[in-house]
Amino acid sequence: MSDSSPKPSDPEAEQIVTGFLLNAGDDAEGAGSLLTVLDEHDFTGVTQRTIWRGAHRVWSEGVALTTTAVHEALCAIGFQQPTHAELLKMQLGSKVNRESAQAACRRIVDLRRWRALLEIGGSFAHAFRLGGVSVDEVIHQALVDFDALQERRSGVVVMADVLKQRVAELRDNIGHPVRRVLTGFAPLDGLTGGLGEGDLTVLAAATGGGKTAMAGQVLEAVAKSGRNALVASAEMHGWELGDRLMSRASYIPLQLIRDNALDQEQRASLERAAADDDWRRVFVLERQGAITVQSIAQSARTLKRSVGLALVVVDYLQLISAITPNGERGRTREAEVAAVTRGLKNLAMDLAVPVLALSQFNREAVKAGGEPELHHLRESGEIEQAANVVLFLWHSENDGEEVRRLVVKKHRSGEAGNAKLRWNGNLVAFTGQVIP
Repeated sequence: MSDSSPKPSDPEAEQIVTGFLLNAGDDAEGAGSLLTVLDEHDFTGVTQRTIWRGAHRVWSEGVALTTTAVHEALCAIGFQQPTHAELLKMQLGSKVNRESAQAACRRIVDLRRWRALLEIGGSFAHAFRLGGVSVDEVIHQALVDFDALQERRSGVVVMADVLKQRVAELRDNIGHPVRRVLTGFAPLDGLTGGLGEGDLTVLAAATGGGKTAMAGQVLEAVAKSGRNALVASAEMHGWELGDRLMSRASYIPLQLIRDNALDQEQRASLERAAADDDWRRVFVLERQGAITVQSIAQSARTLKRSVGLALVVVDYLQLISAITPNGERGRTREAEVAAVTRGLKNLAMDLAVPVLALSQFNREAVKAGGEPELHHLRESGEIEQAANVVLFLWHSENDGEEVRRLVVKKHRSGEAGNAKLRWNGNLVAFTGQVIP
């Protein structure tokens, strides 16, 4: 028995729009009436979404829309599919006028809004399952989301309005950073001013260098400030991260927790640490198969809508997978890491939430000795380009085992700098700054 229930997508309407674009030729006005209303995320079909990308690039360059031009544009941005022969076949098989294409465009817009409504509805159920969420907060967020559906934002704003809003924010929050998330980690906040909304911050270290420990302390601080954070770990289970967090909170050596070699007093301390309500603000996306940048984005968007979200932590960048537009994983490790990096940067920008992504050094960093450089990031090319801030944690033999150096290697909104941190190997945690 076939499923006759309505679907929140219309492949035929999407084919009509892309078919018109492939036949548009010099009709820049007709193409523009579609390309300025839709974006790639409105298309549910991978092929149609890819054609839209190529057509938009051609149109924005003022070139006539032909199958050859679209194919060349797609090749220029790294897409080999669909082939020119496939585009030509689609063009010949789709002869529609502008009015039909615009009607199909309206259909796609309506379905995009239906999908958004269904997602909002799903966020209600998610918030209910989470528990501890105010109904008033959920209703308020739903109203905000409904308002956003009333009119598609063009992305064009008047700078006078931007400046007026910014001045008001600064006036109403004197003495406090605005649009930044303080980590509660004094040396880190001192060097960067906190994590910027919409920024991708990369924290790199060698294996066992303390990057996960620092990220855990940032998660703890954000939770204690009353805000929510999401951590996506492809390296460890939630209980492993939990052991680290409880070790620092209870001052019980991590090895004792792992070995379950605790005396009565230590067990009581551990239970008190675990019972802290602040941990309800830390959400863990655990590994069930491969963790993709798309699954991180989906979880982050759901949390942002349902309970609010202040920070996303990814541990670690080189273990996350990316699904490319043709539905396959990246063809090379460098290409996949690049796709993950771009995806996390887009996520930070789209949600206005800082993303803290952990990264490893490559083998050259160990061989080189001394302070690592940006090219020592594993698969570094896109990371260097996309990241707003790049931080290094490294150990110098001249400092002793209890010292780690935190270095700001790149900072788009500030200066480079460094600090020496005190490291406690038993707690696997940083306990403060080493004063020179």
